Amino acid sequence: MSDHEGAARVAVISRYDVPTLKQRDLSAILERALRDWICKRPGFESGTVHSSLDEHRLVVYSVWAHQDEAMNFLQCEEGRALSSSIASSGAIVRHSHIYSIGETVTARA
Repeated sequence: MSDHEGAARVAVISRYDVPTLKQRDLSAILERALRDWICKRPGFESGTVHSSLDEHRLVVYSVWAHQDEAMNFLQCEEGRALSSSIASSGAIVRHSHIYSIGETVTARA
């Protein structure tokens, strides 16, 4: 058992390589999933889709209250359907992992 197992507040960070001219389509699919159903999952706190300026990569960053809730999302029926949509778009998952969240630093006024 790792020191982080069951840790409160985790981030799921996934990076995708995207075929040329597909970045906007995949970004729309991922943003719609975040807005329409992922945000309703137990433990979900926030999520964003980041598109690279060269239009060849996407990064999805989501924050969850607990590791098990993030893992449940990845394994639920909707999560598997989303993975299938991503694969059918031609995108390749280069990295997807759950991280414990450390201290957040923000700019001071």
